[in-house]
Amino acid sequence: MVRRKFIDYDMRDDFSFPVYVDNELTDFEGIKGLSPNSRVAGQFTRKDGETYLELASVPLKKGFEKSKVNYDFENHILSDEDDHDWYASTWDGNILFVLHKYMRTGYTDSFAHNHLHEPTTRWRVFDFKIVSQFMLASGIYEAKLYMDHLHSWVATYRPNLDLTKLKSMEFSNLKFQGVKFSLIIIGESRKTTNVNMVSKVANTCIRLDFDTEQDENFVYRLSVVIRNMLQVILNKRVAISRIILNRNYSYNQAKKMLLPKDERENWFLEQSFFPKDVDQAKENFEIPFDKIKDKFQEILEVYLLDEKLQSLVYAYLSIDHFKIPLSTSIITLVSGVESYYNKAKYSNGNLIKDAGEKLKRFISLLDNPEHILRANYDGQIVSVEELLIRLRDSRDYFVHGSKKEKFSSEADLIPDLMMFKVLYREILTRLILLEVPKNNN
Repeated sequence: MVRRKFIDYDMRDDFSFPVYVDNELTDFEGIKGLSPNSRVAGQFTRKDGETYLELASVPLKKGFEKSKVNYDFENHILSDEDDHDWYASTWDGNILFVLHKYMRTGYTDSFAHNHLHEPTTRWRVFDFKIVSQFMLASGIYEAKLYMDHLHSWVATYRPNLDLTKLKSMEFSNLKFQGVKFSLIIIGESRKTTNVNMVSKVANTCIRLDFDTEQDENFVYRLSVVIRNMLQVILNKRVAISRIILNRNYSYNQAKKMLLPKDERENWFLEQSFFPKDVDQAKENFEIPFDKIKDKFQEILEVYLLDEKLQSLVYAYLSIDHFKIPLSTSIITLVSGVESYYNKAKYSNGNLIKDAGEKLKRFISLLDNPEHILRANYDGQIVSVEELLIRLRDSRDYFVHGSKKEKFSSEADLIPDLMMFKVLYREILTRLILLEVPKNNN
């Protein structure tokens, strides 16, 4: 059986490894590792998108390591804020981990919990990386993003093709929050084996190449903005299932030898939106990539610079990302429109302050919104003007308690919310694809 590579694990995988853990690295003739004198045994487990560490020890704050355990917890490490990164290795040393964000969730002083007759602690890990060695880059110069439905949507890279001879699609000179980078859509292939057969699998990912090294916060913000844009275009629930940072420089071509320079990091982190499953049985797309490929460079350039549109997209997606009450959904969507038009003016130069007027301007981006609703709701005839008034009045009631006489029940608003979401997404799609001019000035 072929051993699984550390970069092949993704955030939907379940696994459990016996590990050694330490909060310091030791230098072994130029190689960083865990010292047999200070490492502690544990079990590192990921299940259903959550990661836990069982540790046969009670880690103490710096300066108290040699003292006896203080049972009032004052000297205990309770989270990463009391220490720094932790390092872990499977017992055979084949897989390494760097733990960035963690919090203690359990403690017992019973000797019965482990063979070392020591207290045991349980930790929830929110942010960690799987690596092949601990000598890593100080910043991020490259990030590969693997997203649900991306491979089927791009529909270019197939297992029977020689992907080494197939050009990647590069979109360069992009800017996000003042940082220049390139976005490359690339195809990858790998072989999978079992007892009876060898098969070849193709995949598609997005690679981000930065002109200057960036930190993790920036890379994740950019990744989410790109994911959100694709989620609107694809009209599917798109999760980021794997993030691979940096590159493998371990092979020295001149010396024909391997060096400890594999700087790749397989990044696992808690995401606010991460569906456990992905349905790829029917991969039909209203807007195939091939239809917009020629103007995808311009789409990216404009969208990545438009923070207001990004916020509007986030407001729309948050309704589906998080299971929130109907009242909160209406508040979120209407407030998103208000924020998008917070600098909008009438033809006389006065600012538009009324939420109803902003909603009208938003809907005016569609030529025939009634027709769109009829197509989506079995020919129903709906007055969009009355729909907007009900949404505005309901938002005012939920937020301010005003217009109570115009509010009947939340149940009556369910169809309104459903129809508004259809129009909202249609407008977002047209704005992202540059099919309509912006009117929020």
